[in-house]
Amino acid sequence: REKAQPLSPGERRRILVLLLVIILTIPAEIAYPMFWSIGILWVDQYVNLQTMWGEVPSSWFASADSIGAIAAAPLLISFWAWQSKRASEPGSVTKIGIGTAIVAFSALLLSAGNLGTSAPDSVGSGWAIAAWLIMGLAWMYYWPTTLALVSRCAPASVTATMMGVAFLSPFVGHTLAGWVGSYFDQMSPSAFWAMDASIAVGGAIIILMFRKQLARGLEPSAG
Repeated sequence: REKAQPLSPGERRRILVLLLVIILTIPAEIAYPMFWSIGILWVDQYVNLQTMWGEVPSSWFASADSIGAIAAAPLLISFWAWQSKRASEPGSVTKIGIGTAIVAFSALLLSAGNLGTSAPDSVGSGWAIAAWLIMGLAWMYYWPTTLALVSRCAPASVTATMMGVAFLSPFVGHTLAGWVGSYFDQMSPSAFWAMDASIAVGGAIIILMFRKQLARGLEPSAG
């Protein structure tokens, strides 16, 4: 069996930058899963789900972001191809930042829908439907892009390990989301979703502020 070659200084630097990018996806992974847990509770309590055919079960929203992601996939591929032909397609790190910002926008939609009211069934279903579908778009922007970036930029000898490390982001994010979600009963619903959005906003700002430095650190020339 051949002995594995030691990593070069440049490869070690790329690993460190990849680790930083993975860490910076945690804010999105805190704000996003809130829709699966607290979001369903919020829909059940505050959204008017009555239709001419009867009441829509709140549990249906558990799959709404998946529908948004599936619908967004071909549109995003076409959009990015269109941008690429015009040399305007954003880089992978920038896409992750954009996706994190869209996560924040989705949470803000719930905050706006509940603004000024906390009565049961007082929020129009359009707010919730739009937020869940847009959240699916956000996920398509940041998570597949993160995995593709790790696969492409990690040194070949540690690619599988780094892919596993990438999945620590949702693990940590979902764990922290459980703690953040505990404040739902202690705040107004509008304030809670504004707080959720602010977590993603913070992540997006950091990623987009340092996107050029992160992208340079992942270039092959850096290692």
